[in-house]
Amino acid sequence: NIQQFFFFQAEDGIRDFCLSRGLGDVYKRQGINAEYMGKFKQKYRMFLKPKPNSEFEDEYVEVIPTEGEIRYLANRNRECVYYYTGIWKCRQKMIALAGDENNENHKHGFLPCKRLVDAHYRCLTDEQYGYSLEDVPEVAKQQANSFLQCMFKDLYHQQECRKHFDNIIRAIYRLSLIHI
Repeated sequence: NIQQFFFFQAEDGIRDFCLSRGLGDVYKRQGINAEYMGKFKQKYRMFLKPKPNSEFEDEYVEVIPTEGEIRYLANRNRECVYYYTGIWKCRQKMIALAGDENNENHKHGFLPCKRLVDAHYRCLTDEQYGYSLEDVPEVAKQQANSFLQCMFKDLYHQQECRKHFDNIIRAIYRLSLIHI
């Protein structure tokens, strides 16, 4: 006479004494892989902001853009692509000239591109927040510095740097909603 016994291992968390509100609770208690969260924060930083009065440094609140914000940013980028293309062309030219010490533009670095950066900023903001990237409102200063660092100091690919300019416009858009 053969008897069979089956043992089932319950998923972690289901055996907990407290009542579960669903499997989501199990996964929430397991925590998020630090490496994954680090990569997530780098890629989607525009959708996270530090949690105010947080007990820990690494706590964030999601910032979900509204449909209006997404439309505004897309429309502004479409209308101002001419200037952004100009920045890209200027940057390429200045990089090419950087190796030629005999060229008079060699000593200027990326300064010739500043007028295009400022024109792009004016176009994206409808000239409502100053005429230069230096005039950016306080809420977007960090993003402006990140853009300049990415584009003209670290020399990352232009598409990598675009997110910083987009974040300037996102911050300004959100600021404008507060003042309405």
